[in-house]
Amino acid sequence: MKAITTLFLSLYIVVASYAQSSVPSITGWKMQEQSGRYLFMPASSGGGQQFVYEVMPMKNSNGESGNSWFKGILSNDAQQSGYTIPASDNVQVVVQSGFYTYTTQVSDKSGRKWLIAYMGYQLNDEYRLARMISSPDAAYFKANIQPAIVHFGKLARQDGVKLEGTGTGSTAKAEEKKPATTSTRIKPDDLITENGLKPGEVKGIAIHLEYIAGVGGGIYPSYEPYLMLADGSVYDGPSVSPYKFDVAKSKQLEPRKWGTWKAVGKTIVISWPNKEKEKDKTDTWEKNWFWAKPAANGEKIQGSYKTISGGGNTAFGGNVMIVSASNITFNKNGQFTMVSTSGGSNSGDFGVSSSAYAHKDGAGTYTLNGYSLELRFNNGQVKRQSFYFYPDSKETMGIGTSAYVPRK
Repeated sequence: MKAITTLFLSLYIVVASYAQSSVPSITGWKMQEQSGRYLFMPASSGGGQQFVYEVMPMKNSNGESGNSWFKGILSNDAQQSGYTIPASDNVQVVVQSGFYTYTTQVSDKSGRKWLIAYMGYQLNDEYRLARMISSPDAAYFKANIQPAIVHFGKLARQDGVKLEGTGTGSTAKAEEKKPATTSTRIKPDDLITENGLKPGEVKGIAIHLEYIAGVGGGIYPSYEPYLMLADGSVYDGPSVSPYKFDVAKSKQLEPRKWGTWKAVGKTIVISWPNKEKEKDKTDTWEKNWFWAKPAANGEKIQGSYKTISGGGNTAFGGNVMIVSASNITFNKNGQFTMVSTSGGSNSGDFGVSSSAYAHKDGAGTYTLNGYSLELRFNNGQVKRQSFYFYPDSKETMGIGTSAYVPRK
């Protein structure tokens, strides 16, 4: 379960078939082969930006487990290549469908910062590793890592790795998620009421692994939250606090997000009567799901947390920003701040100065209660969001539909 709670994969796997070849090229990229390793670089960089994607040959695991092999080889590879992984960065890997990923920020021997990402996959007793080194600009990194990920997915399928989870036990959403039009978009605040659910009406929040189709036909895994009610109802993607959630209005405005659930042993069976396609009307969760934990009434947390969102899902891990990052810091005094801070005067409070907690629009006080987080900003604004801890530790938490891990 630890891997589940520490890193969310953001891996695009091309589903179309293609002709067999040793290592396919990337359209518009330079490609070199050096002693069985393949190096790819964007044809144009500009502005001094650099990005190198390197595919390494298949290697025997020598009996090591995939997770152990991947963690060991990436640490050794980074050091041998002249990069230093931060000592505080606990290497955390997720394994899904035979894939492994890890991202972080590193320094070279001159102290220059870089973004580094590793991908690997397992085929029987052999493994293949890929490494991406990029200038630290997040937009530049995003623009180049996507074709690299798609390429690595092609290579994996060529080598015989199959994407799991398209059958019973994991949901494969085949349609791309398109944003609603402005006139029909439902905002979380539209579903707030003072007469929400009572604690006894909430069974809990369940987290389920799903494979979601993204723009361009790629598929990526994502852990999605569901609000499970004691009356057998289920709501897809709880964002607001369940105790302030207008259930009746939600069922009227977004009926497709509602269904019914029942537990059969360790299996959850969900019916979605309002889905358009017959194949989407039933989900069966046999594995890859778990119950989140609520907060105690008035519980206080202390630490700085981050979430990384992009591609329609939430991805987090290491120190890298795939698309955009959101940070939040809590303290034991019941205060929070979303103000980006570094080098603050209070070293005992994660480098956050007292002035950060006084920020008018980006800070305030917080209250935890069960599956609810209330944020009262200093400007008078109040946000009431769903909240939950992941089951194996309180280091990973969900706020709305985003997952947060400690900043390091």
